[in-house]
Amino acid sequence: MADDPNEGHFLAPLLTPSSIAFVCASRREDSPGRRVIEECMRGRYPGAIYPVNPCYEAVEGHRCYPSLVEVPETPDLAVLVLGNPRLEAGLRDAIEAGARAAVIFDSGFLAEDADPPLIDRLRSLAREACMPVCGANCTGFINLDGHTRVAYAPGEHDLEMGAVTFISHSGSTFGGFIRNERRLHFNLSVAPGKEVGATVADYMDFALGLESTRVIGLMIETVRDPAGFVAALEKAQDRRVPVVALKVGRSALGARLAQSHSGAIAGNDAAYQASFERHGVVRVGDIDELLATSSYSPSRRARGRAGSRSSAIRAGSGSCSWTWPRS
Repeated sequence: MADDPNEGHFLAPLLTPSSIAFVCASRREDSPGRRVIEECMRGRYPGAIYPVNPCYEAVEGHRCYPSLVEVPETPDLAVLVLGNPRLEAGLRDAIEAGARAAVIFDSGFLAEDADPPLIDRLRSLAREACMPVCGANCTGFINLDGHTRVAYAPGEHDLEMGAVTFISHSGSTFGGFIRNERRLHFNLSVAPGKEVGATVADYMDFALGLESTRVIGLMIETVRDPAGFVAALEKAQDRRVPVVALKVGRSALGARLAQSHSGAIAGNDAAYQASFERHGVVRVGDIDELLATSSYSPSRRARGRAGSRSSAIRAGSGSCSWTWPRS
């Protein structure tokens, strides 16, 4: 899109695509293949929409194509509404068709699988193609700044454009905040899932290129790209954009649950704490605090002396000391 502030960014074809192909689009009521197109249209997406399914001639008023190679232009983004047994072939087809990004909703897990497992094969395909992929095991994203909504957790109400970027390894929290929470207004919200082709750090970097971003809220189980994550935190400090983080999986049990949920190995909590303290991240203890603290969206990017007592706020059931990132 011509006025995209992140034109040329690695995630641009994913988060601000000029065209989207929905593979396995459907006319069946409440089916995933229909709901994702409805959500895209509800967001007034300005680009071209191409349903792909040999069973239909049209879906939601858009001409339907038998396969990706028959779509009249190379789509920026291929949304793969496919089950796990078809994911590897679907991603390979998208790459061969020239798609520049993909979204994978299903888990990337097969009960009877080869070695390496499916999730690693998907990751290898994305890496070799240098393709940003949201997922696997994700609920998608809502980019209100770019009028692009590719989400498995649609909301019936109109969403008000805001100043908060929210990135969550919990798809249910992502969906709940979008559908039910009227106090939190997003410019961008992402549930990246297992991050086979794009990490939390990538989404943070993209958000920091948007003038609309005033706060970044994180609900994370792990950091898969430590160097990129630190670089994003440093960029947030430089641009005086506060980062609020709820890090789950702090205990041994929590770490095991995180690994089973998103394939994440939670890592040493002391290392996260040290990194958060070094980079001025506001760490919160629960979802209520995350919501309350992230809802504090200044009308302009934060200015103030680091450590100033006037910048401390209370949030949720506990309190946290809000310190603007150091200059």
